[in-house]
Amino acid sequence: MVEQACQIAEKFRLHAPQVEQCQYNMLERENMERNLRDVFQARRYGTTIWGPVCAGLLTGKFNDGTRPEGTRGALAVGHAFLHHRWEKYLGAENIEKTTKTLQALGELAKEEGVS
Repeated sequence: MVEQACQIAEKFRLHAPQVEQCQYNMLERENMERNLRDVFQARRYGTTIWGPVCAGLLTGKFNDGTRPEGTRGALAVGHAFLHHRWEKYLGAENIEKTTKTLQALGELAKEEGVS
């Protein structure tokens, strides 16, 4: 769609889109790396990222699969968008995979001496 928008802008001598605001983090990589990479390279298209810590999941607070009180994860219960994001990772069918991934990332970070 970005490429189509650029072509339409060229055809009608309009300003083409210059930047994409896409979700990108350690858990959400496919759209950026597979779908947008070619457009970024071919069109010198830029990006600004949203969700770099994946709604807080990559902060380390949730590595055991719980939602500590006072965190965004604990507040997600009454908020439709946050609830959907949390269910995607910490819902019954994904919690085991997610916690293993988060714990592995935590160990890697510790080995590298970073948060």
